[in-house]
Amino acid sequence: MSIALKTLAHALECWAGNQLSCLSLNLFGSSQELPGENATLPNGLGSVIEVLAEPIKDRIRTCSKVSRVTFMTDFTAVTLEQGSEEIRADYVISTIPLGVMKQNHTSLFQPPLPQSKVTGAAMSLARTLGVRVVPLPPGRGD
Repeated sequence: MSIALKTLAHALECWAGNQLSCLSLNLFGSSQELPGENATLPNGLGSVIEVLAEPIKDRIRTCSKVSRVTFMTDFTAVTLEQGSEEIRADYVISTIPLGVMKQNHTSLFQPPLPQSKVTGAAMSLARTLGVRVVPLPPGRGD
């Protein structure tokens, strides 16, 4: 291979963050561009979150390990691991990592999540990791 091609290949590997042998075009063109102009956020995406959170910042909990999420008719109860404190809310925004949710969903959520939600979380996690998930027929891959 010529020096120019080796240089180009090396530049592409640096840009992609991996060796060329590990790259694939399987998903090329599968994403959709959203309409509108691009925007640059000088202070990062966190600045948008700060503006949205400002009116309710006194009710936002961060860095709190959750031991249970209970869905009730009129509210959702979130039980924190430390001190077993229970917080009741009309709405809950959770950032439980998908892998943790998938692994602990049976003990974490009451009533249990529907299997479609668990499968959807696994598929989302797989897409995030760049893994392709192929459903197997019943009885295979258990």
